[in-house]
Amino acid sequence: MSTNEQPTTALTAQCHCKFNTHAIHVPTTSLPLPTYICHCTTSRRVSGLLFTTYISLPHGPTKFTDLASYASSTSLVRYFCSRCGAHMFGFHKPSKVWKVATGVLDRTEGIVEFKGHMWVGDTGDGGGVEWLKSIGGGEMEVWKEGAGSSKRLDYRDASLQQDLHKAEILNEHQNMKDRPKILNARCHCNGVAFSITPPTSYSSTYGASEYPDLLVPYRTSTPSTRTPPANTKWYLRSHNHKYLAGTCACHSCRLTCGFPIQTWAFIPHASLHAPNTLSQQLSFSDLGTMRSYNSSKGVTRDFCGRCGASVFWRREGREDGVVDVSVGLLDAEEGARAEEWVEWVTGRVSFAEEAGEEVLVEALVKGLRAWEESKDVKDGNNY
Repeated sequence: MSTNEQPTTALTAQCHCKFNTHAIHVPTTSLPLPTYICHCTTSRRVSGLLFTTYISLPHGPTKFTDLASYASSTSLVRYFCSRCGAHMFGFHKPSKVWKVATGVLDRTEGIVEFKGHMWVGDTGDGGGVEWLKSIGGGEMEVWKEGAGSSKRLDYRDASLQQDLHKAEILNEHQNMKDRPKILNARCHCNGVAFSITPPTSYSSTYGASEYPDLLVPYRTSTPSTRTPPANTKWYLRSHNHKYLAGTCACHSCRLTCGFPIQTWAFIPHASLHAPNTLSQQLSFSDLGTMRSYNSSKGVTRDFCGRCGASVFWRREGREDGVVDVSVGLLDAEEGARAEEWVEWVTGRVSFAEEAGEEVLVEALVKGLRAWEESKDVKDGNNY
């Protein structure tokens, strides 16, 4: 290295199927690289997640053979693996800046610095903002729209608190019977669309499969402890009026979506229907632009082949017919968290021990518990 050359740090960006493996070199003096967690509607629809994270790069990929491209706006082109669906890169045309999705990086410690949240105004209920008020010890900035180019919000601001708790206010004043009979879901390009109906006696008649890691940690449990009692509908909550939902940091989720935290709702196949209908059960074999990828034996992950949105996780032999559905696709009136339809697990992040971005997942674990405690206090359950 000559005296004029800057030292660089080598990174690898790789998807789950490994058909996309890219070498990245960033100036060491630029580290850590800042990122703002994006909550915009476009990011949710194009990823299937509640939020996404990228860092800027000095250069883009050198090959595009197995990368599919999708223009999510006039200014941003996103690139994802055409085989497993992992989001890999983004190119901002006005600034000519390349970005890489942080979930596909081989390491993030000392590389990624979480600065704040942006486009919170799109969520309607704050999305995952309250789960991640602090990461790595520092309080996160909150921006209504783009970071640095919109109104900066404060957690202590009354108007922000009202926005963040919009869903809770709606739940307090709206009877379950008044809830819409259909929850529509779609990816950004509308290539994959479907509808969800509320839990019914029919949708809860299946036998129960084993508990997911979200409820019973897989690596520290035995088959007997993972097996629920007969007729246990672990995927139903709130007296069988809502579906279970939670966060996952597993290796496979991270490398098939491209981001560190996947967000799933657990919904019986009987409650999944063709778009805007109550009668026709959803068929996985012919669903618009959806493609499928087997991430492990007996496990199928579905994604949109046009925009790259994560859609479903399905496993052979699930007696209850439960399908994991990407929450970022849900078009709930109350907001991104869809709390009139799902109840979030706050006691665990699934497979947290596999986290690629440990500081983020540690913050999420603490933030979820603090969020639950704050709700208990508001509800008078301070015990």
